[in-house]
Amino acid sequence: MSARLVRLLKMITYIQNRPGITARELMNRLEISKRTLQRDIQALGEASVPVIYDEEERGYKYLGRFALFPLDWTEAERRAFYMLPSFLEKMPNMFTPETLDAIDKVISAEGKKRVVDESTARRWAEAIHTGTSAVQTSSSSRFLSILLEAIHHRRTIRAKYYTQSRDAWSERNIDPYYLIPREHRFYLVGYCHKQKEVRMFRLSRFDSIKLLPQTFTINDFDLEKYMKHTWSILRGDRTIRFKVHFSPSVAKYVKEEELFLRPVFSEQTDGSLLMEVTVNHDQEFLQWLAQYGEHAEILAPLSYRKKMRDQLKSWLTLYEK
Repeated sequence: MSARLVRLLKMITYIQNRPGITARELMNRLEISKRTLQRDIQALGEASVPVIYDEEERGYKYLGRFALFPLDWTEAERRAFYMLPSFLEKMPNMFTPETLDAIDKVISAEGKKRVVDESTARRWAEAIHTGTSAVQTSSSSRFLSILLEAIHHRRTIRAKYYTQSRDAWSERNIDPYYLIPREHRFYLVGYCHKQKEVRMFRLSRFDSIKLLPQTFTINDFDLEKYMKHTWSILRGDRTIRFKVHFSPSVAKYVKEEELFLRPVFSEQTDGSLLMEVTVNHDQEFLQWLAQYGEHAEILAPLSYRKKMRDQLKSWLTLYEK
């Protein structure tokens, strides 16, 4: 590594650590002349390092939020680089002090990057508030920042997860792709190594999550395609085209609903509303529809008119007891 490159790396670090550092301080620390300092500052500018001289502070700093961070290493590359100092200590005469200093600076910058990333993930997690289940099996909030970091860095996680249908806990490796909000909860969409397919996991059903060293790639996974025709969470393999009529008294509220699908709405002359939507599973859609009671009438499919009629008869029998 050339002496000048080592010096430039040091200069970048000094300015990063002390914005507003004076020319005199830089010259003293780097043991260079004013002319050399000017040439080095010019070289940094030509290398797209946005260093500027602040007239008010009478010192050098960076424009915007520039910082010297290493490349987006894989975990294996990061571990290999972190092991360098221990090897170099055993061969002290083979490298110059400047080379050792430069390596220390890169490790320091990498550490700063990781702290910034983790801090950002924690701030996002703290800013997001959701409801909790009636019987809380895990603390969703404490896992949120870990998942945000894992998704950002494409890191596989090791998790203990509760499967409600089997009433059982299991451990599995998951490649976390996306966090999606549904009905005041968060769900994780990711590749399950145990099931060997993309699955959806409810955040409140995790008991533990650990970041693993290995990374992953999403490849050609398409979230929009994966969630196509899904009303909320439950995904099916059917195609059901509903046609529903809403009375004038609730039409305006239906139009204000924040839905995950995009129904086709047709406003009627009497103020009522006609909605058409295609779903791949009926349960969540019918539950949503039930909140509007007698103000929502299923027109199609006819089989669901019968299903709703039978449901109402069952409720009536229950309440007539």
